[in-house]
Amino acid sequence: IHLSGVFDLLPILSTSVNFPLKMTRLDAEMFSPLQQGNMDRLVTAKHLQHWVVVGENDSPAFKDQAEKYVGELEGRGCQVAFTVQPSEDHFSLVERLMEDQYSLTHQVLAFINTGSVSC
Repeated sequence: IHLSGVFDLLPILSTSVNFPLKMTRLDAEMFSPLQQGNMDRLVTAKHLQHWVVVGENDSPAFKDQAEKYVGELEGRGCQVAFTVQPSEDHFSLVERLMEDQYSLTHQVLAFINTGSVSC
């Protein structure tokens, strides 16, 4: 389950977000799922079901990276589902998972138990 993920860390290198991280280009490439070598390794496990979730109010950058990641997975024959969670953003999407009545909480638990997305 990928919740409002950052799938390409390279754009972060030149931002203030990277100041405390001190991430190098090599680090960013190594830990970015969208990098070619990482995608090549990831798709060897085609039995895995991927579920990518973004918030409706996420920034365009988060949405673009999620859509690109989904496209790469689909293009390589992986099982992938994509959800835009209404009225949520990068932070609230995760913060609300502790709420018993939050629909995404129920969907995540169902996914863990069954391996399929029920929207």
